[in-house]
Parts: sequence; C-alpha cells; structure tokens
Amino acid sequence: MSKHKNRDEPGIKNTDFPISIGKRVKRPRAGNGIYIVISILIFMFSLAYVCIYNCIGRAQQHFVENGVLDLRDWDGLGKRNIRLTGEWEFYPGELKEPSDMPNSAKGSFDIHDGDEDIGYIKVPGDWSPYLNHRGTPDGAGTYRLVIRVPEDGIYGIKTETIRTAGRVFLNGDEIITMGKPAITRTDFVPSSRYAMGFSKSKEGIVELIIQVSSFGYPSGGILKDIRFGSIETIVNHVNRERAIEAFTIAMSLITGIMFLFVFFQRGYETYQGYFSMGNIFMALYLSTMNNQLLSLILNYDLILRLRIQIFTMTAVALCSLRFMHHFLRDFSNKRVVRVLSIIGLSVFIFVINDPRRAISFRVLTGQIYVSLTMIIIYAYSSWILLKAIKDGTGFLKYIILITSSLTVYWFSMMSKILFEFHIGNLPQYMILVTVLGIVLLINARLHAEFKEVSQLTEERLEKEFKYFYSQISPHFLFNTINTIIALSFVDTEKTRKALNNLSVYFRGKLELHMEKGLIPLEEELDMVIAYLEMEKLRYGDELLFEVDIEGDLAAVIPPLTLQPLVENAVNHGIKPKEGPGTIKLTVKYAGREQIEISIEDDGVGMTPEKRAQLIRGDLKRLGFKNIIRKIKILKGFSIDVQSALNIGTTIRITLPGVKGHENFDIGTVSLKALSEPRLFGASGLYDRHKGS
Repeated sequence: MSKHKNRDEPGIKNTDFPISIGKRVKRPRAGNGIYIVISILIFMFSLAYVCIYNCIGRAQQHFVENGVLDLRDWDGLGKRNIRLTGEWEFYPGELKEPSDMPNSAKGSFDIHDGDEDIGYIKVPGDWSPYLNHRGTPDGAGTYRLVIRVPEDGIYGIKTETIRTAGRVFLNGDEIITMGKPAITRTDFVPSSRYAMGFSKSKEGIVELIIQVSSFGYPSGGILKDIRFGSIETIVNHVNRERAIEAFTIAMSLITGIMFLFVFFQRGYETYQGYFSMGNIFMALYLSTMNNQLLSLILNYDLILRLRIQIFTMTAVALCSLRFMHHFLRDFSNKRVVRVLSIIGLSVFIFVINDPRRAISFRVLTGQIYVSLTMIIIYAYSSWILLKAIKDGTGFLKYIILITSSLTVYWFSMMSKILFEFHIGNLPQYMILVTVLGIVLLINARLHAEFKEVSQLTEERLEKEFKYFYSQISPHFLFNTINTIIALSFVDTEKTRKALNNLSVYFRGKLELHMEKGLIPLEEELDMVIAYLEMEKLRYGDELLFEVDIEGDLAAVIPPLTLQPLVENAVNHGIKPKEGPGTIKLTVKYAGREQIEISIEDDGVGMTPEKRAQLIRGDLKRLGFKNIIRKIKILKGFSIDVQSALNIGTTIRITLPGVKGHENFDIGTVSLKALSEPRLFGASGLYDRHKGS
C-alpha cells in the first residue's frame, strides 16, 4: 500500500480532520444509511425500468404477420407509436426498388397473405440465418412491410440500428438514406444513425421498403425496433430522446469544464484534472451515440464515428482509473494502474484502423479487444471502490452512491450487448447519478480542506508554536550567560548591549504563546538580530554578519521561522568551518506585494543528497522540518534552499507583503496595516546593522 502525504500540508499527520479521502481513517457513519437506501432504490428502479421497458412497455396488440400489420382497429392513432415487430417479407441478395414490388407503382399494393413463395424474417433481429446458406452476415437484402391504417394521413417511422447501410422507402418515396447499400463490398458505403421520415398513406395502406447492406460486421440487418406513428407522435418521441441526450451531454460537459477551472486553480490536485477530462470525453462520446447530436455540427462517416467512439471510450476509462487511483490512493496499487494504463493506451491502435482496407483489423476483433479492455479497467476501478467501502473510509456515503450507479450502468450495457435487452435511457440516467455522486464526493473533500485550513488558527497554531518554544537550546542559554558574565568584568557598555539583546531574544521566545497565528515580520527580525549579536559575543572575529533590510515594508510570518534558520547557519555552516565565516541577512521588496528574505552563509555547505534530505525533513536540523511545513501551507509563501559543498548555503523565503502599509490578505488571515505602523528599525536594532 503506498504511503501518501497530503500535498496541501506535507508531513503533518492529520488526525483532527483528515482531508485525504484515501487515508484509512474511520469516520462517524451517521448519514450513510440514507445513501444505502438511495442505492437500493437505484437498483429497484433500474430493475423495474428494464422490466417495464421490455415487457409492459413493449406489450402491444398488433404484430406483423406474413409481412402485413393490420392497424385498422388501432385506437392509439395520434396518441402513441407502435413497434413494427414480427415477420417481414425478406428478399435476400436483392436490393429491390418500390417499382419492383407487385403493383406498388400503380398506387395499389399486392398483399401476400401466407404466400409460400415469399420469404419472411423476424424483425428486429440478426439476418445471418436468413441471408445465405452459409449463415454469414455479409451481404444485402430488402425488407418489405405493408401496414393497414385506420384512415389516410401523413405517417412516419423512426429507425434505430440498421446495419450498416440502408435506403428507406415509404409509399414509394425515399425518406431516409444511410450510406450506400450495394450487393458487393466494392460499391458499399457504410453508415449508421437514427433517423425519421414521413409520407402520406394511400388507400388506407402504407408500404415500407428498406434496402440493407452489411459487410465486415458480426451481425447485420434491422437490429433494433422501428417505430411507426403519426407525424406528431414520431416527432415528439424523437424530441424527447434528443432532449434527454442533450441534457446528459450538457451536464457532463459543464461539469468537466467547471472542474477544469478548479484544477487550474488548484493544479496540484491531479484527481480533479482526470475527473474534468473524463467528463469532457464522456460528453463527446455520448454525442456520437443514438441520435448522434454531434452530427448537427460535424459531418462524419461511420469510420470517423467509430474512431471518435473508441478514442473517447478509452479516454473515459483511463481517466476514471486514474481518478480512482489518485483519489483513493491507499486502496489502489500503482503498478497495477500503470499496467492497465498501458493496456488502455494500446486500444488507440484501433483509432487509426480502417476496416475497409485489405490489411486491417476486423471490426469484430476491435470490438472484442476494446470491450475486454474496458471490462478489465472498470472492474479494477470498481474493486478500488469496494475496498474503500469495506475499509469504511471517509465520505463513504458518496462512494456507495457512485458504486451502485456504476454497477447498474455496466450491467445494463452488458445486458444490451450480450442479450439484446432494450434498456431505453437507463445508461444516461446512471451516468447522471454517477457524475452527481462524484461531484458531491469532490465537493465534500474541498469542504473538508476548507475546514482544515480554517482550523489552523488559535489552538492548533498555538500548540505547534509552543513546540518551537520548547526547542530553546539550554547550551546556547548557558554559554550566552557565561559570556555576558565574563564580559562584565572588562566592558560594561558591551555588557549592557548584550543584556539588551538577550532581553529582546527572550521576549520574543517567552511571548510566543501570546501570538495568534502570524506575527509582524519586524518582531521576528528583532529576535534574529539579537541572536546574531549574542553569538557574535561568543565567537568574536570567527563570526561576521551583515544585515540589509529595505525600509517601508510590512508583512507577517509564522513565529520562529527565521531565527532557527539563522541558528542552523551558525551551528552547521559557520562553526565547522576553518577560519571566519559570514552570515548575510537580506530583506527586500521583490515585486508587487511580495517580499524576499535571504539568509546566506559561506560555511561548509552540503552535498545535493543532504540538501534533499534537509528539504524532506530527514535531517535532524533544529525546527527546519516544521518551518518548511508551515511555509508550504500558507498562501503566497514559498521556500528555496541552495547549497554547495565548501561554498555555502542560501535560503530564500518569499511571502506576501505590501509597500506603504496597504491592506492585504494572507490565506485565512486578514490583516490591516497598524494605525501606528512599526517600521523596520523601531526596536533600534535594524538601524545599527542596515547596510553594514
């Protein structure tokens, strides 16, 4: 299991309010019950929806028999559509025109009631058993259906999956064209889309003729229902379907764009980037399905459509996998994710595949490979979710919701692919529920982060700053006092200054617990210079220091940020060095509302390895690990360490500040310039060293 530290607060053990959902922290389960109930309702709704859609919703009194559908007693005219299911006339190996049908060109229609010379085929369904003696799906054929209607008027049909090219005639009028059906593969141009068309009945009869060709697919013919009804009911049905699809696409796209902006604002949150891109790819994928709303703004053929679908489907799967990995990292295996990502990327070879070429992958090969890859990737993503649920991790209620909706989505898709179930708009509904669940999950995490930052105030900061107070070295105290005692015998003026420096130093230390969060930068600098003055007494000419502080600056800083760094420079940089060493402290305005503090020494320096260990907090340098931790969690603060062996070390800290005592905000702390601002030099220490 990978050990991950929250990037917002490196190194801190977050025990009060863990903001990383991947942490194995047990949380109160209050409120999970309602989401368990919702998940159960999702399963019940989905089961009822599929049953109603396939049983009750498909129950109708009228079925096609021997190529004829008698609707003369139909009482649903103008109210609902009817599915054209049953036995259609079928002419395998022929692409018949309306004029080729008996008497149809004369305005009357020959109806074959059980004529043994006419072949029939079950619609909808694969035509392979009816097309040729070999039972292969490649070839061409013509479907014919005669519908008796209760009254003459304008009637229409709405087609779904006709594989993979077709021409539709209604009473002799060509109303729909999809690609170019042909007897041979050479002249064949594939296409696949949902469509609708209308024509007027004649003598109470509507003749429907559909030419179909298919090559290179594992199934062919009229594979999904064709709906028949009045112009009003057909248009309403199509508009309703398009509205649902447009809403689902819009929700995915808007969610993706919204979280893309969030990602750019919080760029270190990788999971937000994957979630946003997954939603954008999902919107593009959905726009090529069913009614293909993408075709309203882009003209494309079947091959380009397949390429877009394979690309976006794979991209969604990979983004989902990486999202789960980064969001629930304690339940995900990095090596497994890397292997699955490589397998997923291999799917892109089918994006450039063209099944029309002689040397290419067959469509069936691509379908099997892509389907297996998607199943494996989503199975592992589901496994991560199940592990998180079993572990009882935080935000469990949202994970339960996401898991249940994803489970229903993939079960419905598998039932459609494997068993030809009619699932209606159930996948779109489940996508919406899944996206909503993930949005709630991310929102909960962001809210948790906000609470975590808000709690970095009085109690938490006071506890941790008191820890710094406990870091006062007794050796430094004893040595300084002994130095002052010895100095009192020879120079009373220096003794007085030394005692003043010691007073300033300990005033900053002893008043630390009185501070709430951040302190003025000048107070920290007072203590730093007092410390350097005292060390100067101890080491004499072996320690030199320069202070260069630009005037008219105001800023705040965590207490005991600079003094421990200077102390490290003395003890680990200058002290081990042979001969005298120099420490230079520079504080200057470095840009609009930004201050740079530089602590330089020409001491022994360190190797790149030790520098890396120091930044990570592996070296036991006084307070350094805690200083980095505090700086990194404050908005606008940063720290950089540069060092070279036998040359020296430079530490640069940048922090928000203003020139001229304007108002400014830092993180969750909002400060105004004091009505009587204490400029650098107010303590009397800065003036003595400025520019030295």
